[in-house]
Amino acid sequence: MSETAGDTTNAKMSLDDYMKLLTERMNEYMEPLQRKAVETAERLGRPVLPPLPPLLQWFIRDGDEDLVELPEPAAKRKPEPRYYRPASYWQERVTRIEEQMAATAQRADVGDPAAAGGYALGPKRTARHQKRADHALERYSALAKKLAHAQGMLRNAQARETKPIAPACRPPNTESLGART
Repeated sequence: MSETAGDTTNAKMSLDDYMKLLTERMNEYMEPLQRKAVETAERLGRPVLPPLPPLLQWFIRDGDEDLVELPEPAAKRKPEPRYYRPASYWQERVTRIEEQMAATAQRADVGDPAAAGGYALGPKRTARHQKRADHALERYSALAKKLAHAQGMLRNAQARETKPIAPACRPPNTESLGART
């Protein structure tokens, strides 16, 4: 491949100009391959797939970074410290979920186990009670998952709040350092 006009200049080029330079390098590389594909197709008397174009990255040469005026890197986002909910929040959440679970279990309770099975209620009332019990069971199991999560978060919050705080870093004792001779 021959050197293109953009390679010999000392002035910095824009990113668009550099992309054009890479495209020129790729075209110089692809030209003989495309000619060979056409010759092969004529020789064989059938169409031949053209060669796939290479990636532009393959045409970046050592020292090209000196040719291009690169944009300034974007400022990095400063991470914010995580916010942990206090144990009191999770305790309230656990009690609220437990109350919801108790209310759900009470709504599903027919009172008589034989009535829940359909005996002595009649077919229409039995279907209604069974639907109500199924819905309550689904709700109860969903609340049980939420309760397990809230209890875990409560344990973590309590452990975090009872952990002793590390003492502040103190400067070293400078009196003992200055006495050396």
